[in-house]
Amino acid sequence: MSLIYMKALEKDPQSYDLEFKKRFPEAEFIYDLIKSRIGHKGRVLEVGSGTGRLAIAIAKQGFEVTAIDVSDIMIEQGRNTADQESIGVEFITGNFISLPLFEHLKNSEPFDFIISTFALSEFSPLQQTLFLKQVSLLLKEEGKCFLAVDTAPSSGIPKIVFSIENFIRAQISIFKDIPSTTPVKKIETKLASYFESTLLYKKKTIKLFEITKKSDDKTITKEITNVESVLGQFPQLKSAYCIINGILTRKHVPPGLYKIGNPKRNSPVLVTANYYWTVNSVYNTLHRDDIDCFLLIIDSDGINVWCAAGGGHFTHTQILEAIQLFDLKNFIDHTSLILPQLSATGVDRKVLSKSGWKPIFGPIDIKNVKSFLQTFTKNSETAKIDFKIPFRTLMGIQHAFFISCVMFLPLLLILGLLAAIKIPLTLFWISVVIQLLILGVITNMLFIWIYPVFDFTSSFFKKGLFVAIINSIVTVLYLISEVKTNSLYTIIFWVALVTMVSLFIVLDLAGNTPYTNHLDVESDLTLFMVPAIILFLIAVLIPIINSEIKHLLF
Repeated sequence: MSLIYMKALEKDPQSYDLEFKKRFPEAEFIYDLIKSRIGHKGRVLEVGSGTGRLAIAIAKQGFEVTAIDVSDIMIEQGRNTADQESIGVEFITGNFISLPLFEHLKNSEPFDFIISTFALSEFSPLQQTLFLKQVSLLLKEEGKCFLAVDTAPSSGIPKIVFSIENFIRAQISIFKDIPSTTPVKKIETKLASYFESTLLYKKKTIKLFEITKKSDDKTITKEITNVESVLGQFPQLKSAYCIINGILTRKHVPPGLYKIGNPKRNSPVLVTANYYWTVNSVYNTLHRDDIDCFLLIIDSDGINVWCAAGGGHFTHTQILEAIQLFDLKNFIDHTSLILPQLSATGVDRKVLSKSGWKPIFGPIDIKNVKSFLQTFTKNSETAKIDFKIPFRTLMGIQHAFFISCVMFLPLLLILGLLAAIKIPLTLFWISVVIQLLILGVITNMLFIWIYPVFDFTSSFFKKGLFVAIINSIVTVLYLISEVKTNSLYTIIFWVALVTMVSLFIVLDLAGNTPYTNHLDVESDLTLFMVPAIILFLIAVLIPIINSEIKHLLF
């Protein structure tokens, strides 16, 4: 089952129920099974109610029903249907894990039943755990939750096939501007933290659980462990691996609330990303300086602070989610949070303040945190950082490795297979891809080395166009003067490819500067998609139209 396609259906609430039945017939059996097991009275909360079809059906059985969904148009459709049938259902638009909505629900009577069908996949892994924790807090002691989830296979061929299919669906979701979903991994392990569970139904990746609260609430709050325990053995080797290959594989540290040294209730709380290299660097500095503190590691999807803030993975939302899930208030007597300076593009301090916290941006370099904690002030030296050529070179090498693995090596592998079965033009295309790889690496390094030259706009799409124009002019002049060709087809062919590669490389660096945020990045990517497709089609069709094209750059 593809929940990505379900998200596409949600854009049209009028046809949603009919199309949902056609695409996912197993859901009907799940709905009927849930209705048959809940009886005829009590309070019911449905999370991710969609058009309210299940919520209304349950209300008809005599229940007091509250239905929640993040989509305004789906909730409005549910209200209209309930009004037409004179059925009383409380419809609420909102995100279940958001603090205001959770507090609103918590202040009401506990629920006898909580139902969620396929909503869990709309949350990140950390949010999924927070979701389950909040369900446990809203459910009566003897209450039950019915949870239908789209799971990911954990091993073997099914896992490989599922990963490929999900990757393709994710690309489709980006192209169609549909929010992506996250198939649930190790659901039984997540449930075990808060519930006793029974598997009622399973078909392929779909599972339906009936779950009840554990009687021992101590399972909800865990002891704080030392951050050193999650770094494991050979941290320096792991950090070196992150530097070389970190963009591609994103080595994570489990999000959580950790301690360094022996913190007291008045000790400072530092917030950081769950990128391994970042956590190891922070730990080494704080341990070396004998700083007793708490370290709140949020779920930044294994991305460093700087890039995560620019890409929407290190924001006030992730911070508040981590605070809720890891019960920070239970361990401290203050409300101060020391945030990384480089997270400023993603964090809205006003939102944190309204939630009762006092956010403070610390020094830009963790090595200055000891002096900062003495006065909580920064000077001109600790508030800025100078990215010198050695650092830029290291960053360029890392990014070159990433674009080579993501963009060029898969193409060369596919072309190699096609050449082995003697498909026409494959040898020509292999040469083209190799030359584009060389050009891409050169463009990547030069752009990073002289980046301040391109600081005339915050839009990386415009920066990419500027670089593409320069590269295209150089390419045309080189083709005419050195390759000795005046073929218009050849010139258009190479300009299309050079422009596409230049735009891709520059746009992929958008998250590597503190001067962009995730909204800017999303806007630039939207602008890039259509030109990229057009340029790709031009480059593919020209050699088919004109078989004489065989001029390479060198």
